[in-house]
Amino acid sequence: MGRSGWRDAYSLEQHAREAIAVAEATGLFESTVPPILIGHSFGSFATRIVAHTLGAKLGGIVLVDGALATRDDDDEYDGVPVRGHRHRVYPTLEQAIARFRFEPAQTCDNPYILDFLARTSLGLTPAAHGGDGWSWRFDPDLRAKIRALPNSELLAPVSCRVALLFGDRSKLMTSVRLDLIRRHTAPAAPWIVIPDAGHHIMVDQPLALIAALRSLLEAWQPAATLNHSFNPSKPSVFRMNTPASLMARIGQEIGVSDWCLIDQGMIDRFADLTDDHQWIHVDREAAAKAPFAAPSRTVSSSCPCSPSCRLRPTWQLQGAKMGMNYGFDKVRMTNPVRSGSRIRAASCSRISSSVRRDSGSRRRQ
Repeated sequence: MGRSGWRDAYSLEQHAREAIAVAEATGLFESTVPPILIGHSFGSFATRIVAHTLGAKLGGIVLVDGALATRDDDDEYDGVPVRGHRHRVYPTLEQAIARFRFEPAQTCDNPYILDFLARTSLGLTPAAHGGDGWSWRFDPDLRAKIRALPNSELLAPVSCRVALLFGDRSKLMTSVRLDLIRRHTAPAAPWIVIPDAGHHIMVDQPLALIAALRSLLEAWQPAATLNHSFNPSKPSVFRMNTPASLMARIGQEIGVSDWCLIDQGMIDRFADLTDDHQWIHVDREAAAKAPFAAPSRTVSSSCPCSPSCRLRPTWQLQGAKMGMNYGFDKVRMTNPVRSGSRIRAASCSRISSSVRRDSGSRRRQ
């Protein structure tokens, strides 16, 4: 971060022009599928300007926790420093990393992400008393050099699809700001809240954010139009002769199931089975008034329904006598599944370990 040169002035329009230039240089507009732009925080403002400029040339924009000032005296942009500020120079890289902070301030449960961000934001620079030290790469006068700050004019309608993602613990997305955005956003626009996440969603809940974005992009641009390593229009099963074969596929998608229709009858039967007759599942009229539900439809979570909806296995161990569903780790249900939706399972191998029988007991290796 901050490896580009520093300028005498910055503007949102400039950021938007540069985003368009990158898209043009990389051939995104030459594809048969229009590009989708995703912008987080300050980047969401430039993303809105790109949408105002290009309109229907975009497949859509996704705005991630972008807080707009609601009035002239909104405190979102208070504390802008005057020009002439300089970064402190630290004797060692470790001392500099220890001073890394998020803005707005928050804790981080994934220290490896914090460490990566801090390390890539630092560089060697001459120290005042000779020698080199470590300092931040980004322009210390960045906010003082911005010509115009974002305002509610950015909320004007655009001619492409819009989706909004927020962290449910975001300090920037106050109820007043959320109300402002909701009033100026089309009712049909996806409004996705990532649980247990602050403003820096990719730091707090990176996997949940990726899952939400993949689900959204799949809805906007069906996988049949995209370049996947497997044919998404047909089920695929990864067959292996030994468990060790799975180790070679870590980080890769290994299979995709058939489509499964989640109809109201299935949701009702699941409610009966679990004794969970919450209105969002079984009351069509009440569910239609929910902010994320389609008219006259109830919603369900796909996770508990998965075993009952006959999703075929996406991988298979040849010669195995029995397979057991061990359970779920870190499950996040970031999107409702509406009655009438089709779902399918796609498997990705993240980690593999072996368990063997030893003197009547089992030991994990």
